[in-house]
Amino acid sequence: MPRHADDEEDGSESDLAEALERLTDEVTTLRQAIDDLREELTWEIRQLREGTPEWKARFHLTSMPVDPTLPDFHRRVNAVDSSVFAVPATTLQDLMQRLTSEVSSSRLVADDWVEDQEFTPGEVVEIDAAIRDWFAEYLVIVKREADWFLADDGEGWFYVLWSRGERCYLRLLTDEEQQDVCRLTGIEPETNPANAAESLPEFAAAPDPPPAASQRSLW
Repeated sequence: MPRHADDEEDGSESDLAEALERLTDEVTTLRQAIDDLREELTWEIRQLREGTPEWKARFHLTSMPVDPTLPDFHRRVNAVDSSVFAVPATTLQDLMQRLTSEVSSSRLVADDWVEDQEFTPGEVVEIDAAIRDWFAEYLVIVKREADWFLADDGEGWFYVLWSRGERCYLRLLTDEEQQDVCRLTGIEPETNPANAAESLPEFAAAPDPPPAASQRSLW
């Protein structure tokens, strides 16, 4: 009898081990399915959002006529650029505070970023930390503070990149903004495309971007 009881106990332990192994496999499969579903859902939502007029960049009102009954009222809206009313910054810190205080109008993730990515001057873009790190490593940093840095791409353009908590942002400076930076720092941007081509590797050669959703786990 004791021998029979031991056999039953061994059989129970074997069945439990097999059940745990099957359960582990099922949990792994569920994790992958959830990650795939999340990735597809994110892509679909992004496509729907970008396909609607409401998703366009935020409208910045700079000027409007006093009389709203004018027949060409719509043509006079934003007829005057906001730079006309702006008080020139007296310090670089004041200028950066102004440039980094605007809200972002779009978001760019590392998976969608390409080497020749085009940015609209003056537009604030929320970016992944991997993109910020690429700019910090492969562009010339002409000025750096605790929460922002100014990067020269070697083709005559300045970028400002900064962080707010866990979020990162990028802004390609306009001609007027770049002139203010040069005035306050005495730094002129590099304008030799050959130097830029030699110094800027492809994004794929930079530190690996965050893994795709299908490679991440919820646990």
